[in-house]
Amino acid sequence: MVVIRESELERYPDWSSIFKNKNPVYLEVGIGNGEFLEWIAQNNPDKNFVGVEVSRDYFKKAVNRILKARLKNVRLICTEGAKALCKYFSEESFSGLYLNFPDPWAKKKQSSRRLVNDFFPWLLQSRLKLEGTFVMVTDYEPYAIEVVENFEKCKAFAPLWKEGPLVYKLENYYQTKYARKWLSLGKNLYYIGFKKVKGLAIPKEVFKFYPLLEISKEDPLPLAVIESKETNLEKVFQGLKEGILWKSGDQVIKVLNKFTGKDSILLDTVISEGSFRQRVFVTIAPHRDGLIIKFHDATNPEPTRGAHRLVALLCKEILSLLPASKVVQHQCKKGIWQEVFSST
Repeated sequence: MVVIRESELERYPDWSSIFKNKNPVYLEVGIGNGEFLEWIAQNNPDKNFVGVEVSRDYFKKAVNRILKARLKNVRLICTEGAKALCKYFSEESFSGLYLNFPDPWAKKKQSSRRLVNDFFPWLLQSRLKLEGTFVMVTDYEPYAIEVVENFEKCKAFAPLWKEGPLVYKLENYYQTKYARKWLSLGKNLYYIGFKKVKGLAIPKEVFKFYPLLEISKEDPLPLAVIESKETNLEKVFQGLKEGILWKSGDQVIKVLNKFTGKDSILLDTVISEGSFRQRVFVTIAPHRDGLIIKFHDATNPEPTRGAHRLVALLCKEILSLLPASKVVQHQCKKGIWQEVFSST
C-alpha cells in the first residue's frame, strides 16, 4: 500500500520492514500534488521515499499520481511535517529531507508558523544519519536567509555545496510546475543545502517546542479513577467549567465544549504546547470504584505532558465538586500530578 494511515502507523516504525528492503530512506515534507516526489523516486529506484502532506486535497492528488506511476519505493502519510519527524522517525533513521516551496508565512505576524525555525535544525539533526542532507527551495528571499541563519547556528551542519549553503541555480534538480512558472517571470529561486557532519544533544527548549519528542513507545495515555459514593454526573457536568483550565507562556489547556449523555460526560478540549496542538475528547464515566477520566480513542490523542496535566486538572476539579471522593488510581506523570495538586 502506498498510503499509510496514522492510526495504522506505530511510533518509530521499522521502515525497512515497511518497504521490505534496507535501501536508504529519504523524506519530502509538503509534497503538494506529488510531482517532485514522482520524479525523484522514478530516478532513484535504489532509494525509498516517504512523502508527507497536511492538505487532504493535495494529498489525494499525490496519491493518484504515485499510484498511476506504479512506484514501489514511495509511501505517503497525510500529516504535518514536524509531527512526522518527531513521531515516525527515530534518531539517525533517514538519509535526507527535501522541502520544496514551504509556505513562507510572509506576514510578520505569521512568521512564527514557518516549519523551519530556530528549533527545526536541532530536530532534524537528531533524525538524520551522519552525512544526511537537507535541501530546500523557496521563492521568498527573506525566508531563505532566515533558514540559512538558523542552520548555521546549529553546529551539527555544514554547507552542502562548495559555493556555500545558498545558491540560485541547482543542476539536475527537478523544476516543478510552480518553479517553472516563477522562473518564466524572470524571478529568482533560492536553494538551501546543508549536510549533517556530527550529532549533538538536543537542547531542553527544543523538547518544549516539540513535545512529541519526549514520548516513547511505552508511554501510556493518562487516566484517573476517582472513588466516590456519590457519582452524580449531572452535578459534575454542571460544576465543570468551559474555557481555559491552565495557561503558562505559549502552553494552553482549554475546554471548548461539554456534553452530557445517559451515562457519561464528553469534554471537547484543546491542548497547545509549543508547536504542537491537539484537539481531543475526554470522557468522564461511571466506574466500579466511582468515576473514570480517560481520553476517547476517536481523536487519536498523544500522551504529551499537556495531556497528563489535563487529566490531573480535571481530577482536581471533580474532587472539589465531590468532597467525599478520592483518587485511587492514576497514570499521570508524577511531577505534573504533584505540581497540579500543590498549586492553589
